[in-house]
Amino acid sequence: MSQAKVYHYTSLPNAGMILGNCRQPGYRPGLEPHLGVKSTPPLEITRASFALLEPVPKSWTNNLFFPGVWNFLKERINAEGPAPILLEVSIDTQSNKVFVADWAHMEAASKAALYSSPLAIPSRYSHTNIQEAKQAYINSMIPIDEYLQGKMHGEVTHSIPEVLILEHLSRENIHVSTIQPLLEENLAWARKWGEDKYQEIASLILLGYIAKELMPWRKSYEAKYGPLELIGRSKEGL
Repeated sequence: MSQAKVYHYTSLPNAGMILGNCRQPGYRPGLEPHLGVKSTPPLEITRASFALLEPVPKSWTNNLFFPGVWNFLKERINAEGPAPILLEVSIDTQSNKVFVADWAHMEAASKAALYSSPLAIPSRYSHTNIQEAKQAYINSMIPIDEYLQGKMHGEVTHSIPEVLILEHLSRENIHVSTIQPLLEENLAWARKWGEDKYQEIASLILLGYIAKELMPWRKSYEAKYGPLELIGRSKEGL
């Protein structure tokens, strides 16, 4: 078995459920495929979890053809809550249930009007409608081992690589990362512009479901920026 890490962003309450700290009826700890993805045969996918190959991948943050893609992704992540948590997920690269697809097909189709120069987008991402783009996205899926092997040899096949996990991964394969880029970004904004939002985020970190698992990151953060503090009363079990 060959292991690799991929990176999954989620809200702090969701992280608590994934780690088994917040039990919900009918929910088992671990990373459960939850978002629907449909394709025509021969590949039929009904549910998947999504992850990145790096915590802050340059293919997303500094993409030549789709300069806004990272900000769009952050908006989706932050829509789940003000404290986005980065989880490190260990996967078996030999699994036939873990793939890498090219999100650029969907990005081009769903946000074409937002990019000032659509003619600069490679023709392989030009689709007549969203359904055609979805099918092209599905068709771009290759086993993660094949993708990583190709990358080692300098083969760049995907503009915006995204990991799809089609199976349940147990709690033992998932850990809270010691780096939290989006959480720190939100804290920096809240410290400067919004005391109420800062208090909300700090409450989730200090009193929430994964306070213990966040401690290694928190120690590093507080060494750089000072202690996270609460003003007044806050509710436990956030």
